[in-house]
Amino acid sequence: MRNLYLHIGQPKTGSSFIQKLLADNRAALLDAGLGLGPYMTLPSGKSLPLRRAIEQHGLAQVIGRLAASPGEHVIVSSEFLRVILADARQAAAIRDAARPHFNPVIVLFLRRQDHWHESLFAEDVKTCYAGSIEAFTRTALETTAAYYDYDRGVAGLERVFGQERIRIRLFHDQGPNDLVGELLAALDLGIDRSRLQTAGRQNRSPHRRKVLFLSQVPKPDPRMQDLAALMARVVENTGAIADDGGRFLLPPGRRHQLVAPQAAGNRALVARYGLPDRGHFACPPDPDADWSPPAPISGRERRAVLNEALRASLRLPGRRYALRMTARVGSLHVRMRDPHRTAATPWLEEWSCAPGLEDDRDGLKDA
Repeated sequence: MRNLYLHIGQPKTGSSFIQKLLADNRAALLDAGLGLGPYMTLPSGKSLPLRRAIEQHGLAQVIGRLAASPGEHVIVSSEFLRVILADARQAAAIRDAARPHFNPVIVLFLRRQDHWHESLFAEDVKTCYAGSIEAFTRTALETTAAYYDYDRGVAGLERVFGQERIRIRLFHDQGPNDLVGELLAALDLGIDRSRLQTAGRQNRSPHRRKVLFLSQVPKPDPRMQDLAALMARVVENTGAIADDGGRFLLPPGRRHQLVAPQAAGNRALVARYGLPDRGHFACPPDPDADWSPPAPISGRERRAVLNEALRASLRLPGRRYALRMTARVGSLHVRMRDPHRTAATPWLEEWSCAPGLEDDRDGLKDA
């Protein structure tokens, strides 16, 4: 029976790179016996259509389309599946729907909790979150603490699918990551990587003071997220915000608190799956390590970036749209001078605060 490989993330572990790698190499992978399932939007490989299809048409129809895909085996990649599979009943429903056609195999990359958390913050401030990382951390641990307990989450997958059908890989924050090699090792199909075209790096995180700036940008109504996308693009490319060379926004003691309660579980995963850890994933960070907070964003930096955003908005296609966006950017000059006007956006339980924003941001970038 064919294997159905479900690459489910987790977010911020190279998922966008893997999705683009799969999309760019669709033909070569099929020649090697691995078919890319539908719902993987080309050219980026984003899988928003999978989410919509499950919500609109149900699992039976989605699995039916996957079963009709060519290839000795089939793969589909979607971080949304991580959310579904966290619920044991929904995980069992996916397993049972797939079984007449496939052996379902889960592929999951994991990243140490503190690095993962800061990377999530850096992503969410681009799109939907305005507020401090301290508030973000408190809310995350109050509402989504289970997502930080990797061992418990994997154990839930094991109960549904069996440990032999779970493939765990580590995303390393110390040293380079060979995502192509790790993915091919997880698939274990003998695919010749020399035949694959390597995707470029996706979703590069800005330095921490740029992240700090974005955390202070008021986020618009979810129906007007093109403003957030514009500001993220401008901040990514600006030279007006100085890099202080630091990496983390959270102090080491707070990062230690994120990892220490999960350290035993991390060690259990390393042992159970024979993972090459290099002594990092299973060890909490040193709470007494040297650290200094980022310098506050100066008024000069804020004005320079907002002026760059004004110029970028005027260059947008469509005169009326450009003027409307310019007015919105102009309002930020007033709102960011008064921090009391910037309210924090609540943390949402799903990985993306704004489903589908990837498509909107890509369209704005292309424009």
